[in-house]
Amino acid sequence: WETGSAPGPTFGEWITRKRHQVTPAGNLGYTLLAALAGGPFAILGAFLAGQQGAAMAVYVVLVGPIVEELLKHSGMVFLLERKPYRLFSAAQFVFAATVSALIFATVENLVYIHVYALASPLDHPAMFAEFRWTVCTALHVSCSVIASLGLIRVWHRMNERGEPADLAHAYPFFAIAMALHGLYNGAALFLGDLF
Repeated sequence: WETGSAPGPTFGEWITRKRHQVTPAGNLGYTLLAALAGGPFAILGAFLAGQQGAAMAVYVVLVGPIVEELLKHSGMVFLLERKPYRLFSAAQFVFAATVSALIFATVENLVYIHVYALASPLDHPAMFAEFRWTVCTALHVSCSVIASLGLIRVWHRMNERGEPADLAHAYPFFAIAMALHGLYNGAALFLGDLF
């Protein structure tokens, strides 16, 4: 994609030309890599940003949902910004969101069930594990899919206008996902007996 004063292809023309140079299998491979990268990035971000003591409540309700929802989509954001010609379907975004959320939820569930729960013995560990694998996993996948709708919106606008991705158009969907995640975390933190 050429820039500067010399005439060159527009962004839309550049994407069209590049799309003819790639294969569907390669595009799917990039989508899978983006999905597989998002989950571990979110795990790393969650552990690095985690807090103890009084700051833990702020982290659980505000910071955690923001970090997790942003990083779960880091792979697809990379594709949108650097390799947009690899994106050909809205389904890629939903697939990547689901896979990255499942990776994140799996690791988080294992930590909660096999580390945190052992530190404070539970009356019903099997019920706790079942709750983690159903409700908590569904929460992560749902929030991630909601956020992916914002990236789909950016992708549609990019294709319609022939302009680079403007992530500002994804923010409302990310905000909804973060708010739902934060509300759930707040309810679990302050109404723990119900959870």
